[in-house]
Amino acid sequence: MNIKNLNKHKIRIIGGKWKNTKFLVPFITDLRPTLSSIRETLFNWLAPVVQGSLCLDCFSGTGILGSEALSRYAKFVFFIEKNLYLNLRLMKKLNDLHAKNFRVITTNILIWLKKPRFSFDIVFIDPPYLNINLVNYVVYFLEKNYFLKQKSWIYIEIDRSNSDPIVPKSWKIYRKKTTKRTSYYLYSRDL
Repeated sequence: MNIKNLNKHKIRIIGGKWKNTKFLVPFITDLRPTLSSIRETLFNWLAPVVQGSLCLDCFSGTGILGSEALSRYAKFVFFIEKNLYLNLRLMKKLNDLHAKNFRVITTNILIWLKKPRFSFDIVFIDPPYLNINLVNYVVYFLEKNYFLKQKSWIYIEIDRSNSDPIVPKSWKIYRKKTTKRTSYYLYSRDL
């Protein structure tokens, strides 16, 4: 990743106890935080289930998706991101907010998912846009290594030019939307 400017722009949390809290977003190639309009739609969809949930934020980047979940009283969020600089910024921000119910892990998500650990209620998958294969690998390991609770929700965000992600038959599309550049899906898994 190429760091060109440390504070290119700001994004803000749009709901919950930290509403309007700003996150500085460095300009890093392939770093593309989920737009506030998409986050608002997503968390409206998740409103009945986010409180008290155990969440996994894959490819967390700025951590805005997991932070939105924490702001809305998720029980705990695991942030997985391979960029140490982004993780240090996220940890500082969450510590400044006095958050205690999170863990930031610096590693490649595909390596982390190879060993079964926990089962999650909600998983956010928002990788670099042009690599649909990353999504498909994450989906595979989530199922293979029992990272999903029997009833769980999986959010996937990809470039609209990509084909739909390959998901198990047990995942049903709850909602799907497409914008000018983005396709995003919320799947429900109910075994």
